[in-house]
Amino acid sequence: MAGYNWIFLVRNDGTRKGTFLLEDAGNRDFEDIAAGPGPVENVNYLFVADIGDNLAMYTYKYIYRVPEADVSIADLSDKWV
Repeated sequence: MAGYNWIFLVRNDGTRKGTFLLEDAGNRDFEDIAAGPGPVENVNYLFVADIGDNLAMYTYKYIYRVPEADVSIADLSDKWV
């Protein structure tokens, strides 16, 4: 699935638990992901850094901020948007 804007939820043992599509996001080269606070109090966010640029050829880097999905209520057998 290289080149697509997917992120993956993995278990502690490294096996995949769920797949999520970041709608309206590109994926030139996702390099990092982190969780943290955002503009809405008591909402957890994921920050996905599309910053890969080994050849220094891109003017812009992107960091996508999305509310963290509540995986306790998601059917993780499917792909989620």
